[in-house]
Amino acid sequence: MELMHKRKWIRVEKKYVVLCICALSLATALAQSAGVDAYSPKELERMAQPLHAQADAGNGTASRVLANYPGHYTMLIYRDKDGEVEVHQRFADIILVMSGKATLITGGTTQNGKVVKPGEIRGTSIAGGSQSKLEEGDLVHIPANTPHQLLIPPGNSITYITIKVETPAS
Repeated sequence: MELMHKRKWIRVEKKYVVLCICALSLATALAQSAGVDAYSPKELERMAQPLHAQADAGNGTASRVLANYPGHYTMLIYRDKDGEVEVHQRFADIILVMSGKATLITGGTTQNGKVVKPGEIRGTSIAGGSQSKLEEGDLVHIPANTPHQLLIPPGNSITYITIKVETPAS
């Protein structure tokens, strides 16, 4: 897997990315609660299966919250159609792609933005953003207040884990 860091691509093995994300999540959970939540790749795949039918019956996206913790929560998400532009004013997103591929557009300006609930804006497209191709094993950090949108190639889908980290109000 390749990741961009300071405009250079870095080769990273998927198992190390998964291990790092799990270690970070578990360390944070341990520091904040007495319980530990751990999910195997097979368990996550099993949990994602019902999301496929939900996405097909809806707008092409389905998700479920895996767990809530003080200051952050984890989600499992499946998409088989382009997503809306999202801007989270209070949360950064850390995304780990489990399977599939997509194009991530970040930055720029949200077009036709609407507040859908406090701290959450949705739009139709992004003007002037930058594009990154995502595939299995990729890890992405999207800071709070950053417009972002996932575009799914025709006939494809993407399944990913998002850790939503609450950020201090600025």
